[in-house]
Amino acid sequence: LMHGFGEIDGYSRNSGCGHYCGRKTFRWDNGPQGFGDHSPAGNSTQWPSALNLGATWDPALAGEWGVAMGEEWWGKGTNILEGPGMNVMRVPHNGRTFEYMSGEDPILGSILVGPAIYGMQQNAMAIAKHYILNNQETDRSGVNELVDERTIMELYAPPFATAAQHKVAGYMCAYNRINGVWACEQPETLRTMLKGWFDFDGFIVSDWGATHSSSAALNAGLDIEMPGSTYFNEGAL
Repeated sequence: LMHGFGEIDGYSRNSGCGHYCGRKTFRWDNGPQGFGDHSPAGNSTQWPSALNLGATWDPALAGEWGVAMGEEWWGKGTNILEGPGMNVMRVPHNGRTFEYMSGEDPILGSILVGPAIYGMQQNAMAIAKHYILNNQETDRSGVNELVDERTIMELYAPPFATAAQHKVAGYMCAYNRINGVWACEQPETLRTMLKGWFDFDGFIVSDWGATHSSSAALNAGLDIEMPGSTYFNEGAL
């Protein structure tokens, strides 16, 4: 069972699975705009926003952006980069739209995410987020997105599908509900769509505190609970 731990060596975002793993812990840091979260690694670069990157329409530049970010994460002793963000903009005043390179266009996002992921993963594991239909900050932790399968596949899923094709290490499932079910325990979008149709064979991690169950989340396809082990622990399972 993989789950989050508390602070280790000054780094606040860590995961592991105790004596079951060959590696004791993995260090995470929250992109996609720059290295942060109060690590002991010193100053960090303030990168151009992913939305600005989207405005360039330049896949080669997306690759350079990804390489540079991955190098900084590696240089600061971190294994996992929590990015890139690729949600399609639906709500114009969403407070985190600047993190998402797709802008309003899922095709543009699909073109840019591949080079960005490839660049990042020269030195760190990339996480595609926030999967899926996380399109507003207001009531982000409770909003219920009612969307039919065709709309998801045609409008919201293309950047995430492309991320799987480019072997992104992981996906971060979001806080919202999807057709009445929490995103981190929604089998239609996690197991059927992501691990089935998109042929994704990496890991799915919850956004921080977005796990709401043990067996339902695990059966749906969630692999890692963050930031703790409230639901993913031996006693619960």
